[in-house]
Amino acid sequence: MLLSKNFTEEEFLRSETAKLYTLRNDWELPKYKEHAIRFCKDVLQPLRDYLNLPVKITSGYRSRPVNKKVGGVWNSYHLIGLAADITVPGFTARQLYNKILKCLTDDILRHGKLLIPAGKIILEFDAWVHIQYSDSIQCLPEFMIASKVEGNITRYIGDVAFNKKIREVLLSLR
Repeated sequence: MLLSKNFTEEEFLRSETAKLYTLRNDWELPKYKEHAIRFCKDVLQPLRDYLNLPVKITSGYRSRPVNKKVGGVWNSYHLIGLAADITVPGFTARQLYNKILKCLTDDILRHGKLLIPAGKIILEFDAWVHIQYSDSIQCLPEFMIASKVEGNITRYIGDVAFNKKIREVLLSLR
């Protein structure tokens, strides 16, 4: 089943971790599938259209057992179908992260406001980009960088330069 023009339910549910550990990874509630449809139509599809390149979902929806196994946080948007970890063939994760900023700032410059409801955009371990839904396009997206520190602990740092850039673009329109 298509969740949007270019994203399928199968790829949004696919999980190598679930397969490896024989864990179920299907919708725990019907509304999570509805969330995934909204997320794909409102966030991933516009991003894919902007890039004019295929976007690969490396982790979309996660059941609680899968989320626990991958070390996801208890309140992860993956659990409700409103987040995905993505890559684009031929791009490094950092290049994709930069392209997402450009996509969102172009969106603001073209329309005078943010049309893609992205809440958090996280460059994770220089390997993929996590993007999640925001209930309000009034809120600015938050750009962050995740890295591993001593003891295999993940540290999230706000990307001051990116967050400043998107605010400057918005202020320039006033």
